[in-house]
Amino acid sequence: MFKPQPLRLLVIGGGAAGVAVAWNVLRFAERPIELVIVDPSEAIGLGVAYATSRDDYVLNVPAGRMGLALDDPNHFVDWAGSGADDFISRRKYGRYLQDSLDKEIRHSRFVDFRHLRTEVTSIDLSQLELKATTSDGPLGTFDKAVLAVGLGSLYQPEFTKTIDGAAGYVPDVWAPGLDYASGVIACIGTGLTFVDHALAALRDDPSREVLGFSRTGWVPESHLPKREPAWEVPPAARKTAAGLVEFIDSAGSAWRAAQDGVRHDLPEIWRDLSESEKNEFLQSHWRWWNVRRHRAAPEISIELRNQLESGRLEVIAGEISDIKTKTSGFQIELSDSRAFDVDQILNCTGQDLDVVTPLVSRLLDEGVVSRGPLGLGLSADFDNYRLRRSDGTLNSNLFAIGKILLGERLETTAMPEIRIQAAEITRQLLVE
Repeated sequence: MFKPQPLRLLVIGGGAAGVAVAWNVLRFAERPIELVIVDPSEAIGLGVAYATSRDDYVLNVPAGRMGLALDDPNHFVDWAGSGADDFISRRKYGRYLQDSLDKEIRHSRFVDFRHLRTEVTSIDLSQLELKATTSDGPLGTFDKAVLAVGLGSLYQPEFTKTIDGAAGYVPDVWAPGLDYASGVIACIGTGLTFVDHALAALRDDPSREVLGFSRTGWVPESHLPKREPAWEVPPAARKTAAGLVEFIDSAGSAWRAAQDGVRHDLPEIWRDLSESEKNEFLQSHWRWWNVRRHRAAPEISIELRNQLESGRLEVIAGEISDIKTKTSGFQIELSDSRAFDVDQILNCTGQDLDVVTPLVSRLLDEGVVSRGPLGLGLSADFDNYRLRRSDGTLNSNLFAIGKILLGERLETTAMPEIRIQAAEITRQLLVE
C-alpha cells in the first residue's frame, strides 16, 4: 500500500510565536507531518516574556484576547478559570502555552513533533527543498520553514557604555538571577519593563527608593477595567500619520476605543501609507503611540500611582548625558546639570526596534531575504507571509512571523496579532 511522504516543516524559534505556529499545525494537520521546532531553551513557549519565576508580573492584555484559538475566544479564559477582562500573571500564561502545546502533541494523529535544543545557523534554498544546518551540524531537508526569531536583542543606550560590566549595572533585567540592590535603584526607561521592575523592587523591600529616567517622563497609560468596543477608523484618518493621531486625540476620554480601532487595522493602514508618512509616524509619534498602546493593567496602574504619591517612586524627565561610577554606586548626570546618586542601575529600555540575529544577518548577506520598509525587519508578502529575496521574488517555502515583520506590518509583536499570523501562516504551511 502506498504510504505518502510526510510534509517536513521547520519552525525556527520556540517563543510564543513559534509555539503558536506549532500548535496550529498540530491542531489542523490532516496528513503525515514531521514538525521540528529549533530553540536552545530547555522549555519552549516562554521566551523573554513568560519565563519569569514571579507571579506578580501580569499580562498587559486582558485574558479574553490572549487565547491561541481564533475559533474559541474563551480558550485561555477557560483554561485559566478567569474572566475575559482579567489580567493574568505572565508566568501562568507561559504554562498555558506549554500545556496547550503538550495537549495537541499528545492528541495529534498525524504529526511527529520534535524540539531540538540548538540553533539554526544557515538555510540553503538553492533547491526545491530547504536544507537547514544547526550549530551541531546538518539538520536535514524540509519542505517549508518559518522564522519565529522573537523580539531581538536588548537596546543598550550609548551612555551606558561607560558602565558596561560595572557591578551594579544590569544590562538585561530579564536574565535569570536578578537581585535588586538596597537603597536607591535607577531604571533607564519608563515603559512597561520599568513598571514591572520598579513595583517588584518596592514590593520586596519597603525601604527601597526607585527613580525612573526617560526623555519625556511618560509612563504607560492604564487599561480600563472593562474594554470598550473599538471604533471604526474613518478613511480620511488612515491616509496620514497626523490623521491617525488626530483621530485618537479627538476621541477625548474615549481615546482607547479610537486607538484600539487603529491598532486592529494598523497592519493594513501601515501597508498603505507612503514611505514619508511611515517615517513621520516613527520620528514624530512613536513615543506618543507606545505610551498609549502599551497599557498597564488597571490594578498595576493604581499601584504605580500610589507609589508615585508615596514618594518612594519618582519619574524624572530629562536627557542623560553621562553616568559615572563611584566608590559605591553611580552618579547619573542629566543634560540640564541635575545629578542623582544611585546604588543600582537597571536597563529598562526594552528591545532594539529592529531584529537582527546571526541567522537573519547571514540570510540577508546571501540575498535569501531582504530588508523591510524603512530598513526594519524583513520584507514579506503581506497576505501570505512569504519572505522576499533581494531580487524581489518571493521564497515559496520560507515564511516569517512576529517582530521580524515590523517594517511590513508595524503592529506585529503582541499575542492578539501573533495568533492571527500563526493561523494564517499555518494555512500556507499545510497547503499542498
